[in-house]
Amino acid sequence: MADLLPPEQVSPLLGEFFAETLPITKYLNMRVHEYTGDKFSLAIDLEPSINDKMTAFGGSLYCVSVMNCWGMVYLQGRQRGINPNMVVSHAEIDYLAPVDDEVIIATCYEPEDADWDSFFESFNNRGKARAKVSSSIWCRGKEAVRFNGQYAIIGLID
Repeated sequence: MADLLPPEQVSPLLGEFFAETLPITKYLNMRVHEYTGDKFSLAIDLEPSINDKMTAFGGSLYCVSVMNCWGMVYLQGRQRGINPNMVVSHAEIDYLAPVDDEVIIATCYEPEDADWDSFFESFNNRGKARAKVSSSIWCRGKEAVRFNGQYAIIGLID
């Protein structure tokens, strides 16, 4: 296993990346809520995302879910000392219930079968790798949004 940087050392890197490259994250006030290494959460505010039903706009929920899973893979790479250049290669989302919490939190848990060291070793050997990652948003005690995505590392960022 690689010597991992601690989660608290790498999570600020994601916030910096968002601020520098993804304007929508500023508009939604997207921010790292928690990162433990096997759990990653992003938060956004309801107010800039509110729709005519007085709930969160589906596009905002999709955005935070996509970035939540993307962030998990990104942070796993950064813990291993690499800066991955990644894309979403497949995504599915289910909207199960309205979301109206003032602060919306998307949470991604490490997949049960995750072997991040093998995943990044595959990237080092073949120059590419794919990972399937899931995210959930809960509201009022029940799962309101379920997201599944496949992410591909296509290179490194200098």
